[in-house]
Amino acid sequence: MKERGKNVFWGVIFIAAAIFWLINELGYLPNIEMGHIVFSVIWGAMVVNGLVHRESFGVFMGLAFLAIVWDKELKIEAITPWPVIGAAILLTIGWSLLFKGKGRRKWKRNYSHGFHDRDRHLFRKNANSNDEKDGENESHADGEYIFHENRYSAAQKYIDSQNLKSVEIINKAGAIDVYLDSAKAAGDTVYMRVECSAGAMNTYIPRNWNVENHIECFGSAIDEPENQDVAVNDVTLILSGTVRASAFGIERV
Repeated sequence: MKERGKNVFWGVIFIAAAIFWLINELGYLPNIEMGHIVFSVIWGAMVVNGLVHRESFGVFMGLAFLAIVWDKELKIEAITPWPVIGAAILLTIGWSLLFKGKGRRKWKRNYSHGFHDRDRHLFRKNANSNDEKDGENESHADGEYIFHENRYSAAQKYIDSQNLKSVEIINKAGAIDVYLDSAKAAGDTVYMRVECSAGAMNTYIPRNWNVENHIECFGSAIDEPENQDVAVNDVTLILSGTVRASAFGIERV
């Protein structure tokens, strides 16, 4: 239902853009470039969608692209395009640091009941009992519920759990490699939530795992494994979360 609603929303937006185009060609909108109209409708809709779903990336990036479209009229050419885009990315990261999104609250409620905020605090402070640091940027973890944050750095995370249920990885303006190839699932499903903004993340999984991708992506590249036929469907990795202005890849090893 959620996906259907999203399709309806964007379908209406593109139809509206087409209507504005025709009205403009008929001369009812004087002295306005067609590109301004179409892109203003699309980026404006992105801002509205971001506000409705409380997604800071959609709000800030939508406003940034609107500023680029109308920079001459607003006399702000000095800060377009890259300064305003960079500012939007930084605002998104800063906002995400200050406020937790509803997607993360839902994740904690459904899939991370064995690993709560108290444990996350201990994890960030000292590394909790199921996390063993091997070096400055390399660490191992073992447990049913795995949580890891990486901000403004490069890191390697090795998940060696033999009874894995869920994984949550938050990567902000950093690069991280997550290794699940030595992990064993507790059942036939492993849930993995990704929150990646202005960064890069690669995930390595066992060859016989299936992948079910529900990640919301914008301004990013997601590289999924092509050799899906090698999976024997005994374990399915269900991916969710958001990838914004980032590169995310998943590979069987």
